[in-house]
Amino acid sequence: MIWLWSLLILGTFSSRGLADNGSSNTTPSTNVKTTTQDLITKLDADATNKLRNILNSCEGKSDGNIEFSRWIAKIREISQGGKERLNDKIAIRILFESYNNQRLDLEQKIHDRLDDLDFLIADQERDSSCSKFYQQQKFRLEKALKLDNSKKEAKLKENSITCPDSDDYDEDCDIFEDFEW
Repeated sequence: MIWLWSLLILGTFSSRGLADNGSSNTTPSTNVKTTTQDLITKLDADATNKLRNILNSCEGKSDGNIEFSRWIAKIREISQGGKERLNDKIAIRILFESYNNQRLDLEQKIHDRLDDLDFLIADQERDSSCSKFYQQQKFRLEKALKLDNSKKEAKLKENSITCPDSDDYDEDCDIFEDFEW
């Protein structure tokens, strides 16, 4: 799909180049070839620059996350390629941005749950079964931050449940169910 858009853009710029240079002494095929090569060079420079920006902004942030480290290594490898890797550069940026948005969203949800667990643990009697239950959840979620996205999602789901021994509010029960407003 990306290569299709590249060709469409190239065609648009190429036809503009012909219209602008149609009265010159050079042949149209020379103009198209030169304009296309100039455009590819510009697109490649832009794609490479975007990948380098990702590398600069993500440097040293893997924090033991192997999946993230692999993405950064792949971006580094592809960014060093020439114009022949333009489609790869565009594709890896789009795929990485999608992956990274999901990663950041999951990590925010994990941090939110860790904050909730801090309050829940503080609210429990020391060494109670619920206190231990929530401490185990907290430990597992802290470890989950270094896992790949699919495992983060699973660990978040597994560790977002209420203590089964709790006498606290039942989330399935609506206390306002019979209340008339």
